Amino acid sequence: MELGSDNPAWGCPVLFSRTDDGQLFAFEPAPTAKNDLLPALPPNGPPVTPDFVGRTAELAYYAQRLHEFGVVTIAGMPGVGKTALAATLARQASPLDKIFWHTFYQGEDLRSVIWKLARFLAWQGKGDVWRLLQRTGADQALPPLNSLLDYLLQQAKDENYLLCLDDFHLLYDDRHDDPELLEMMERVVAAAAAGSFRMILVSRSSSRVMVRLRNATRRALKIRYVGVSAATRPPPPRTVHCGLVP
Repeated sequence: MELGSDNPAWGCPVLFSRTDDGQLFAFEPAPTAKNDLLPALPPNGPPVTPDFVGRTAELAYYAQRLHEFGVVTIAGMPGVGKTALAATLARQASPLDKIFWHTFYQGEDLRSVIWKLARFLAWQGKGDVWRLLQRTGADQALPPLNSLLDYLLQQAKDENYLLCLDDFHLLYDDRHDDPELLEMMERVVAAAAAGSFRMILVSRSSSRVMVRLRNATRRALKIRYVGVSAATRPPPPRTVHCGLVP
């Protein structure tokens, strides 16, 4: 829209040049685009466990393993206190603002975790993937999940984050033979074992999926501790069921 037409001298350039700004006309500035991106809210953090008492031997055991391996798995039957133990361990091992906590529900896939991890990292000031996910319309295909995951793992690297996945078995219970899921989860635990961040997995069972993830951890640790003498190298990781810590 042209401005200045309300000035009586607008029709005569000679007279109009004597006006304060000396402009024949101007364009109204384009309206700024509305920012409709969802805000990156602070993370929820691990659940509060006011009734948790004792279990100091288990906490010490898992804390040591988390320090040595970067990944620990707390496994056991329902009702033995896996989540409470993991939440207490997480709060003792990391500042709250560095903890990403996610509890799986039945039928959930890795896509929702990627969204939530992207939002967590955006709150930490690393919002590239978060913006990409929101700005990609329904008629546009997202990049492949494995590409998004790789970028998120790169953003999480060396920031001392602690990723906690509760009820992890619900992710793979019905997808034991999903090669894409297994391959992506192997990359996640391998990155944690390599020292990029730390990770706590809480699972009901020690299935063949967990065996594969444990093997991926061992391979990453082998590379991480290359050149370290066997005497000072930590023993290979193993799954110790909750309540059965030696």
